[in-house]
Amino acid sequence: MRKKIEMSTERIHIAKQKEEQARKIWEAALKALNDEEALKQKLCEDLKNLVQESSNSQFARLEELKRRLEALNPSRASALSSYVSFLFILSYYTTSSSCSIRYLYRVLGEDNFL
Repeated sequence: MRKKIEMSTERIHIAKQKEEQARKIWEAALKALNDEEALKQKLCEDLKNLVQESSNSQFARLEELKRRLEALNPSRASALSSYVSFLFILSYYTTSSSCSIRYLYRVLGEDNFL
């Protein structure tokens, strides 16, 4: 009987060691997961900031184009302004985001755009 108790105690000790190892592995995996999630969040924030900067830059160029177009043709200023705004919105939602703005710069004689 004593031998059985000692064997059972040994098995319990081994099981507790395995449990402790599993807990350490789980904690390390949880830390790695949290680190990856934090990195992903930072990358998402960086991307959001880059997109915002690009959008702000394009909006500033749009405003300059609208001003120049209105100066070139004051009688059609409202229609030109609406058209340029439409092109900006269109370019914002397409993959070639600067295509329309580049075209307008060419029309205005800006060969060194971007």
